[in-house]
Amino acid sequence: MQSERELTYELGYRTQLAKSLSVDVTGFFSSYTNLLGFVARPPFFSASPAPPHLVIPLVFENSLHASSDGFEASANWKVASRWTLSPGFAFLQLRQRPDSPTEQVTVFAGNGSDPRHQAQIRSHLELGRGLGWDTSAYFVGRLAGPGIASYTRLDTQLTIKITKQAELSLVGQNLLRDHHPEFSESTTPYIPSQVKRSAYARLLWRFGATKM
Repeated sequence: MQSERELTYELGYRTQLAKSLSVDVTGFFSSYTNLLGFVARPPFFSASPAPPHLVIPLVFENSLHASSDGFEASANWKVASRWTLSPGFAFLQLRQRPDSPTEQVTVFAGNGSDPRHQAQIRSHLELGRGLGWDTSAYFVGRLAGPGIASYTRLDTQLTIKITKQAELSLVGQNLLRDHHPEFSESTTPYIPSQVKRSAYARLLWRFGATKM
């Protein structure tokens, strides 16, 4: 086995379009070599152990190379003195190929396991008197390889500042659906776990620095 290698180029730009609006845009291109994959070797019959059977060897080796490209864009918009919106979007294309086009069969490890589109928007609202309300919505595109459908996730959090050191948060996650899968490994027989709707409370206490 050889170490997998990655070479990535990135170019980004950040600008303040207005006093209340900033924008970040980044483009990237990556190349990957020595990727691991399964290669099927010529089948053969074997008499041992009984009964006689057909053997199809699958060899795990450095047999793939790949490339990816895409971009990410995000913004920070102060809608009002107490309200901030932060939208974002990411696009990714990933291509995997066998090193040798004459290989009989190559099972592409992880092919189609990355979403092509992802988007999010975060909202932060100061309600006054130590109250803050954060809401985040995420969209993740389908995963073609493991057959995971696209989904939208909504999280929210209400924070109450009790003192300068203590704050109480009430959190809700995955509020739109009772449960949904986010990933599945196609090369193993394990059943993926479902991400479920949840709610909880959190108490945070900050301790000041101790003077020596």
